[in-house]
Amino acid sequence: MRKPLLYLSLPAVFLLLAFNFKKNGNNDLVTRIALQLQKFYALNPQERVYLHQDKTLYSLGETIWFKAYVPQNGVDSLSTVLYADLVGPDNKVRLSRKLKLQNGSAQGDFYLSDTLSEGLYQLRAYTNWMRNYDPQYYFTRELNIARPSIAEARASISFQSHNTPAGDSLLTTLQFYKHPFEPVKNLKLKAQLLLDGKKVKSNSLETDAQGIARLPLFFSSAQSGGVREALLLVQSEDKGNPFQRSYRLPVGQPALDLQFFPEGGHLVAGIPSRVGFKAVDISGKGRQVAGSVHDQQGNLVMDFKSEHLGMGAFTFTPEPGKTYTAQVQLPNGRTARYKLPEAKPEGVVLQVAQHSEHTVNFRIEHNFREPASLGPLYLIAHVADSLIFAVRANTDQKVLESAIPASRFPAGLVHFTLFSADGKALSERLAFVNYSPQLQLNLKTDKTAYGKRQKVTMQLDARDANGKPVTGNFSLAVRDALIDLNQQPYENNIYSQLYLQGELKGTIEQPAYYFDRQQPQARRHLDLLLLTQGWRRFDWGDLMQDKMPAIAHLPEQSLSFSGRVEKELGKKTPQKSNLTLIFTPNTTPKDSVAALPNLVMAETNPDGTFRFVGLDFEDTLKVFVQARTPKGSNNQLIHLNQVTAPAPSFRALEGATLSPEQISAYRNRMSDWAKADRQHRLTTGAIKLKQVDITAKKQEFSTDHRIHFKENVDARLELDKFTVVYTNVLHYLAGRVAGVQVNGSGLETSVEIRGGSPLFILDGMRVELETVNLLNPEDIEAIEVLKGANAAIYGSSSGGGVIALFTKRGSSNYNYANQKSPGTLNFKLAGYNKPSEFYSPRYDVPEERHNLPDYRSTLHWQPNVKTDANGKATITFYTSDVVTEFVAVCEGMTRQGKVGATTFRFSSDTRVQP
Repeated sequence: MRKPLLYLSLPAVFLLLAFNFKKNGNNDLVTRIALQLQKFYALNPQERVYLHQDKTLYSLGETIWFKAYVPQNGVDSLSTVLYADLVGPDNKVRLSRKLKLQNGSAQGDFYLSDTLSEGLYQLRAYTNWMRNYDPQYYFTRELNIARPSIAEARASISFQSHNTPAGDSLLTTLQFYKHPFEPVKNLKLKAQLLLDGKKVKSNSLETDAQGIARLPLFFSSAQSGGVREALLLVQSEDKGNPFQRSYRLPVGQPALDLQFFPEGGHLVAGIPSRVGFKAVDISGKGRQVAGSVHDQQGNLVMDFKSEHLGMGAFTFTPEPGKTYTAQVQLPNGRTARYKLPEAKPEGVVLQVAQHSEHTVNFRIEHNFREPASLGPLYLIAHVADSLIFAVRANTDQKVLESAIPASRFPAGLVHFTLFSADGKALSERLAFVNYSPQLQLNLKTDKTAYGKRQKVTMQLDARDANGKPVTGNFSLAVRDALIDLNQQPYENNIYSQLYLQGELKGTIEQPAYYFDRQQPQARRHLDLLLLTQGWRRFDWGDLMQDKMPAIAHLPEQSLSFSGRVEKELGKKTPQKSNLTLIFTPNTTPKDSVAALPNLVMAETNPDGTFRFVGLDFEDTLKVFVQARTPKGSNNQLIHLNQVTAPAPSFRALEGATLSPEQISAYRNRMSDWAKADRQHRLTTGAIKLKQVDITAKKQEFSTDHRIHFKENVDARLELDKFTVVYTNVLHYLAGRVAGVQVNGSGLETSVEIRGGSPLFILDGMRVELETVNLLNPEDIEAIEVLKGANAAIYGSSSGGGVIALFTKRGSSNYNYANQKSPGTLNFKLAGYNKPSEFYSPRYDVPEERHNLPDYRSTLHWQPNVKTDANGKATITFYTSDVVTEFVAVCEGMTRQGKVGATTFRFSSDTRVQP
């Protein structure tokens, strides 16, 4: 990624086109466009992020392994701090990581604790600089996370709908199963239907011998048309088989969303126009569609049919004064009608077509009544801040056509814009003219098949587009092919992310398909995608008026913190102050931490604000800040600016997270595992115990600083009894109190009690979550949790429960030197998350753990595979006890930003002896 530049040279490439195109004699407009483009990209350089992870299906208790890539194009990157979040099905950030980018890459992981729920999650990554722009340009990927608990029931859901004149019938089928996918028979259930949040109907259900329960529902025509959201809440009435989940029903929402996109942006009366269209279902996936276009009198104009993932295009000429409607028959038998955009009485249509790899064809047609008064038109093409060409087109003729050699265009997306003489953008078009050369990555193994626990030697060969060896940094994931049974074809990879997905708004289905040279229609389908997919880095109207986007988030080259100082007494106004800072590592000093200064003297800005940068450390750092006025007064308040993750916008549709094929395969796999595990335990002398009920006398404790009674306390934790030390006091609750879930890390830690936000009480006084996150766990004596009715003593604001914290002030050994004095602030600053190390067993070395069954779904994860000068790298690992096919996925890039990806398959076989 290039550094932002203040000045860039103006590209001097202007083309003289045939026919009625003439070279611009007055380049003022073109020059202004070029300069404004350069200014925008100089002030707003774009960053792109890609994450390669080991797989897309996980069980709780597993780890998500990933590596981040941020291309640098041979120079220093704009940012060196990367953020990765795991967003839950409820659209809340459940886990976060802060990583240090080195040479454009970083590695990280998320451990999936059993406090998380089962469902569809979103993995996203971004830099602080990227927060200034549309979140749709963040990297995102959906992940399925399953709960492998034997004790809990799970369910898949399916729907069958039938349309009648009176309304819609919907048969909902729930199939309940337990690990390893054994049906849950005779399970009593309660189902509650909610329409737009209001309870409408309750039903009692019971599963049959196959674990299936069916619920027929009927929605009148008025309900189907007026309901925005229909939810089905399903809850088990059997305490031995707990289950509770909500499902979004396919009612009250369009069964098919069909949109039309005229090429260039507008339909113009009397001018032939190419119209792209895209049909998606309720899940946002493309669906094949066929229909017809009719005018307002109902006359048939033409038929149309989609070509690829619900996308297609047709050409027609709208007549003056007419409006048009598309009619499509839906799967339920109904006919849906969709209005086409209205045609403008006057205007211009821009068409860009690439009928071969060698030329790009242009067609400009207008119907202006007085074209001479409008002046000439200007067609420009640009890639980022580089103006590829600019031409002037006289409007004395209605139709202007020509072609340009494709070799004049760089690789990647090209943006075409047609301007009027006064600088207004009249028409826009995206095109992908030339493919950027990919790295040629090849994997091979020393054998075609392996036995159980055999050593695999894999070779990676990396070459550029010309076949020359390249040095690069790559990541390798080897997983059980079973994981890919539910995976969509042509999943996003590093190439499709950086050259397509990361440049467009919205989700792209099967993005890698468009770069498969073995698909003869891929280029045409890519053009359909660009006709229908959103793009908007900037608005031409704002750009030409020199209105640049507001910058609220600065690029980060290091860790930092900021705040402000104001008067404590009297009128709280900001003021300039002298600052003294003391940094203390929270753990044993490491190389990065040792370089930090222990004592820093500084001054705030005149308005009392301050910002410290240049910090580089892992784990956490204890920071002490002292503020004094120039005259030495400590009448100061220090406020630390809180940094929160950007609000997610993830909508996970409830339902089965596994396909039927995957359920069947996984049932067999887990059955094998259960048998092997039981046999292992018996041979090692393990004894299966019956259930044991443990009772104990409730512990007595002091009631100092407590306004509730001890009988109200659902759980109490005394911190000095823990051998594990946490940097945030709230993490002592994680996994230790039923119904309490701890999310995030550092200053962004949050807590939920049964899905609600609790009230925080510190020594009897209500405080905010931000205050709790700043507490030093060494100063806390105990934490008490109150849930449900027990929390009611704290009033209506305690509906989400209460977390009461008690300091050691009342203790005889409390150190009053730790108390906060005026003009000081103590806090812990979260550093980079240190990545965990993937465990890869070596079966050639005897170890006790090798006696355990090995059914790893991720066979190997190696985030740093570096090729040598010959483009070679060797990777070794061992197979497991699973007899299956394995998929190896390798992705990565060179220092110059060239990227590539490849896959390779090999298998294990019982006939191959160790």
